[in-house]
Amino acid sequence: MNKVTVGFVVQDFDGETGICKSQEFIAGDDVSWEDDYGNSIKVPRHEYFHFDMKQPIDKYNTVNVIEMEYGTPTSITSYPDDGDGNKNAKKMFKDIIKLNDRDISDSEIEIALENGTYDMSFDKQVVLIHSN
Repeated sequence: MNKVTVGFVVQDFDGETGICKSQEFIAGDDVSWEDDYGNSIKVPRHEYFHFDMKQPIDKYNTVNVIEMEYGTPTSITSYPDDGDGNKNAKKMFKDIIKLNDRDISDSEIEIALENGTYDMSFDKQVVLIHSN
């Protein structure tokens, strides 16, 4: 079954580049329900589900994986912010940690990822930084 909501989309564009920066769906009051064949049906029991829209990729935003020794960057790898969880940058971040600390658990890696930093030893660190 489908919930059909009539509304409109507002898109925000950069005035200089013409690139879409964000978008949102604004739902109207016109809502109907239909079965799998497009026939109207009575409003069924259902949970509320938000109208989040996938945002455009900002090619100017990057996610940087930085390896540091004694507080000085020794390696910086930049990935475009893919707008979808930055999987490549996160994978590299996790791989660096695993290479330097083979005994680390998956839950410890997830905490490091959440914090965006991990101390591999007293003098080595890896950092995940978003920039634009």
